[in-house]
Amino acid sequence: MREAPFNEGPAGVANAIKHLWQNIGAYLSSLANYIVSGGKDAGDADSNGGTPIDGRSLIALLATIGVDLGLLALTALNPPSIAPLRRDALARSQAQIPHLTGTVIRQIAGAIETAIARAPGADLE
Repeated sequence: MREAPFNEGPAGVANAIKHLWQNIGAYLSSLANYIVSGGKDAGDADSNGGTPIDGRSLIALLATIGVDLGLLALTALNPPSIAPLRRDALARSQAQIPHLTGTVIRQIAGAIETAIARAPGADLE
């Protein structure tokens, strides 16, 4: 089955990065051969081991790099003044629970104390 090259969107960026790394590997291999031979083996000057990056993949790759660098620059020039707020997932549910007032709490405590006083041998524990 032949490879289906995608050159738009995320697949185009992925293919461009894959080809970019293949090219870097081919160029480094060629450089290593040149250094090991002491400069005598010019070898394959155009590094046939690399794969060309087509136009649309290159545009997608450059757009992605541009957006990433733009976000980095914006963050460096204008960092957030405070840390992001952590949101409690239960805040909405807790807001719907009716809270007891001080009067209600005193009445409940009085009822419990009355029940304890009327029960023989009972205490709060």
